[in-house]
Amino acid sequence: METRSKSKRIGPLPGGDRRGTPGADAGCHSMRTVSGEELNRRAPTDKDTTADNSDDGDRPTDHTTTDTNTELPTTQQLENFWSSIWEEQIQHNDNARWIADEETKWSAIEEMAFEEISESDITLNPLSTLLHNCHAGYNLKHTTTDETTISHLIYMDDIKLYTKTEKEMRKLIDTTTEFSTDINMQFGFDKCKTLHIIRGKVKPGDYTINTTDTTNTTETINTTDTTDTTDRTNTTDTITAMEPTDLYKYLGYKQLKGLDHTAIKHTLTTEYKRRVTAVCKTQLTGKHLIKALNTYAIPILTYSFGVIKWSKTDILQLERTTRTTLTKHNNLHPKSAIERLTIKRQNGGRGLIDIHHLWQKQISRLKAFFITKSNTSDIHKAVSLNDHNYTPLNLHEQTDTQHNNTTDPQTQKIEDWKKKVLHGRHPHDLEQPHIDTIASNKFLKIGSLFPETEGFIIAIQDQIINTKNYRKYIIKDPTATNDKCRKCHTQPETIQHITGACTTLTQTDYTHRHNQVANIIHQKLALKHKLIQDTNTPYYKYTPQTILENTTHKLYYDRAILTDRTIHYNRPDITLQDKINKITYLIDIAVPNTHNLQKTIGEKISKYADLKDEVTRIWRQDKVYVIPIVLSTTGVIPNHLHHSLKLIDLKDSTYILLQKAAILNTCRIVRKFMQLDEHGITPTHTQ
Repeated sequence: METRSKSKRIGPLPGGDRRGTPGADAGCHSMRTVSGEELNRRAPTDKDTTADNSDDGDRPTDHTTTDTNTELPTTQQLENFWSSIWEEQIQHNDNARWIADEETKWSAIEEMAFEEISESDITLNPLSTLLHNCHAGYNLKHTTTDETTISHLIYMDDIKLYTKTEKEMRKLIDTTTEFSTDINMQFGFDKCKTLHIIRGKVKPGDYTINTTDTTNTTETINTTDTTDTTDRTNTTDTITAMEPTDLYKYLGYKQLKGLDHTAIKHTLTTEYKRRVTAVCKTQLTGKHLIKALNTYAIPILTYSFGVIKWSKTDILQLERTTRTTLTKHNNLHPKSAIERLTIKRQNGGRGLIDIHHLWQKQISRLKAFFITKSNTSDIHKAVSLNDHNYTPLNLHEQTDTQHNNTTDPQTQKIEDWKKKVLHGRHPHDLEQPHIDTIASNKFLKIGSLFPETEGFIIAIQDQIINTKNYRKYIIKDPTATNDKCRKCHTQPETIQHITGACTTLTQTDYTHRHNQVANIIHQKLALKHKLIQDTNTPYYKYTPQTILENTTHKLYYDRAILTDRTIHYNRPDITLQDKINKITYLIDIAVPNTHNLQKTIGEKISKYADLKDEVTRIWRQDKVYVIPIVLSTTGVIPNHLHHSLKLIDLKDSTYILLQKAAILNTCRIVRKFMQLDEHGITPTHTQ
């Protein structure tokens, strides 16, 4: 049985042969054989004009277009042509020959083998190898018989040469000059200096260097050869000697016979103070101010640790300077817990880097590096054995560097903070089982408060505000004879009394703080149930309406609920009624002191128990919930608050805004209270 396949040749795209350009026909030929078959479609044209009319399907050797009057194809013709080609589903020919050819070509290329280059490989640093082969410099013994020669230090493009005699120095300089000329590198002679130290004294002595200046003067190009004629001019340059009062800067520090540690520490301390002061003068928030100190001020010191000899006294003085500057700009209370400044924010601190720990860690890590490298490098071994307190590392003295690196100072700081009688009350409160510690420290983690406000609320939590009780019993001020409140004159004037227990502030400042928290809940519920339009009004400018209602929900604010029998507590702060599901929420808000949180939550639930029963009966509700919204005056969040927000279907992150409102208003209350004099009278300022 014989099988014969028919093949049809594709003509050019109409208009493709315009001006003798066979581009369209060539394009058709390139698409003609797909999966071993030729495309047999062609765009319909009014007139077929091509010079090739053969029927055998073979492409002619010379294809010439003869009709120069062919018009451009219409849009419809183009769409028909390309759609007839691209709409056909074609499968790739896995047996195509070009695939095997490509695989063969690439398989012949071998994969490059990975080879590790050691430090001794001369290709890594040829100049260092040349200088080492000069056998000049100082010898450091690291065993009884073995010694290591140190003749140079190279860092990037900076090089220092060391020799015992002038002859050896000349040898090293000539080697360096020759190498530099070979690679066409020039000396910066204005930055080069020489230093002669004889018996501890600086002596004069310049060095003259002969360099070669290469200049192309003639270049002749022929058709067969190229001739390059070069003039070489010898020039003489001088490296001047340093005077006894001169200093040169190497790797950031000025030095002569050695490092002047006292002068360098003074310079670094001055610059550090300047940077801390500059940061404190900005309008950054609390978190970003501390972050600026960590990234802008402290790194000026970090680079010197392990190089400059800082004493423990110097480091403690730097930390004291930091706290003093923060206090000067009202960002830190002078009596606040010292540990809390460097504790991480998620743990209740402010997150400043501990300079003392950073100093110890830097030295410990540098020392561990040299000790580790001593096992494989002779020069590190020689330096370690000969460093008898010449550097801050004191490498000759072996210490437990691994223990120093693994010690976590955060844990110890938190323990020290808890052990304090007065400052430790706040961390003790956070450890109670009914308190959410992470949520209570959230305002510090977010860091959106101004540093002055942040420092003030921390002082309130640490209970070191200058109240009458604090002056009489804590700092033992002999002039403080009476500790009664300057407003109510009945209770001792403690910080807890000011923030949430003074009867004279109940109807004014405490009510304002309570209403600010209530505004947040009311606004969130009204927006959620589409009772008001979202106008991006902040909570402190929002005025709740007494009644809001639509087809699905009804929202009351500070409105008494009428019942058949007398109910003493029938006025919850917010009442939300779900008409569809017949569910009512009785929401009451309180901002007590931290030690009264659990008690207040229980009182709220029992307080509205009778009203709950009456609302269920009179309004014919399926369910009625009593929802206490309670958080402390200092922003401490109980676990029950998350449960309450979940019941009224608000986002759990709503507590962040509630916490911020409580903290800001508490700071306002304390500031306003402390401005009163001993007799409760606001002082008047006269000009």
